[in-house]
Amino acid sequence: MELYERIKDLRERNNISQKEFANILNISPSTYNSYEKGNSTYTAPMIKKICQTLHCSSDELLGLNENITLEDRMILNEIKSNKISLDHISLLSDLLKIDEE
Repeated sequence: MELYERIKDLRERNNISQKEFANILNISPSTYNSYEKGNSTYTAPMIKKICQTLHCSSDELLGLNENITLEDRMILNEIKSNKISLDHISLLSDLLKIDEE
């Protein structure tokens, strides 16, 4: 998967529109559209801002850590933002242990 595809996927999974994301990045929607189509090159400061906004590392965004799926990353982001309580994490852990037996 290419960088622009990862960014688009993460943006969509975070329910952020192209226009909203362009505003966050302080660029025009048409400029962002060009990035998302793979027609422009991301700068290092822009990648940093994207990672901060989408709650991922630059390694993950650049595909250097393919061991973590986008779905796993979204679950980790939910945990980080306290959308999943520690009780739920404990319950999920217990359920995973049951499946292993």
